[in-house]
This record gives sequence, C-alpha cells and structure tokens, in this order.
Amino acid sequence: MAKEKVKSLHSGHRSRLRQKAIVSGVHNLPEHEVLELLLSFIIPRKDVNPLAHLLIKQFGSLKKVFDSEVNDLCKISGISKTTAEKLALLWPIFIYSKQNENRGNFVFKNTEQVLSFVNNLLIDYTTEKFFVLCLNSQNKLINTHLVSQGTANTVNVKVDDVVKYAFSHKAAAVIVAHNHPTGKPIPSVPDNVFTKKLYYALNLCGIKLFDHVIITPEGNFSYFSDGRLSEIEEQLKTDMTG
Repeated sequence: MAKEKVKSLHSGHRSRLRQKAIVSGVHNLPEHEVLELLLSFIIPRKDVNPLAHLLIKQFGSLKKVFDSEVNDLCKISGISKTTAEKLALLWPIFIYSKQNENRGNFVFKNTEQVLSFVNNLLIDYTTEKFFVLCLNSQNKLINTHLVSQGTANTVNVKVDDVVKYAFSHKAAAVIVAHNHPTGKPIPSVPDNVFTKKLYYALNLCGIKLFDHVIITPEGNFSYFSDGRLSEIEEQLKTDMTG
C-alpha cells in the first residue's frame, strides 16, 4: 500500500510538471525541472527529482550536463550507461536540427550573415568543435558537418578530412569554423598554418574557401574580413607563377 501511495505521488508530480511545461513554456522552468522532465521520460518508474538536482550540482548547468561524456555521466549514482547514452545524445540531436534547419534555403551574402550563422552554431559549446559548411555555386548552404571535437582549448583537424568531405558533397565553396571556448578572438599560429594549407588543398579541387571563422565568448574573427584570405590568395598566385 505504501509503495502504491509513493508511486501515485510520483505520477502526480510528473503530470503536474508536464502541464507546467506545456502551459508556462519550457523556457520558463528552472534548469533542474527541465532536466527532471527529460529524465522522467528516460527513467519512467523512478522519482528523478533528486537525480536532476544532483546532476546540475555536479556539472554546473543543464548545458554542461548535455555536453558531458558518457563515462563522466556514469560516475553519478543513479545514472546507468543507457541513461547516460540517452542524455549524451540529446545535445547532438538538437545541434543536428539547428544545422539542417536552413539547409537548401540559406544563402550567405556577406560576412555578417556568416558570423551570425556560425555564432549560433558554436557559441554554446564548452569544448572546441570544428565545423565545415558546404555551399553551392550560389553560396547556398548545402549542409553543415561536425568534422572534429576536442578539449577546452584544442581540436585536431586534418586538412584531408575537410577536403574529402567538401568534394564528396560537390561543394563549390566551404566555410570552416571552430570555437575558442576559453580564448580570445585571435587566430593561433596553428590556425594560420591550417588555413593556408586548407586554402591550397581546396584550390587544387576547384573549391573556394569562403571564410574561416573563430567564435569566442569575447567576440568573433573572420579570416575573410581581416584580409588574410586575400593574402593567402596572393601568395598562392606567387607560388604558381614563381
């Protein structure tokens, strides 16, 4: 009887939380209730309120919970591997929907549009990610692809991986972008070396490097706006005629 009463209380609480989210909007809920709501679908027969509070306390925020690795989530009492995997998939699924929202419809006309689009894509990440955006000959977005993901201050990317992906998707041009979650909007020496190598490699395939953008909490950087792509283009012309 006691167990049935507890089960009824949990069921009633979940129902009230769902109705609160529907009536007030998820955006008006505190983070622990949003997480509790999600956990109630993943773990349907357990009071997940304490677990939601524990996860927020342990990782610091809802976003950081979603951005955590499966192994780190599994260290939390009450989180099974299956639950951890489901939580870890939520953010990539959301990003996928953002990436594909404007596919085939969005045309990049200027640097401001590029920075706005890429900023929305990257600004919330707490670790470095590297994306490639494939464009057709009219600068219309074909698709967006996460090439590599790294740590808080570094991400490893191979030029060949970007070129192969762009070529396989018949891109006429590409925009590449990565973030500095804890850094400034200033390209590093490796960033400059990579950009030059990528420009040269894409050129061999008849693909234009439209821009390389760096997103940070303190501002953004565009290789195109800064004139560095023009410098690389001039150097390429010199190398080809020299």
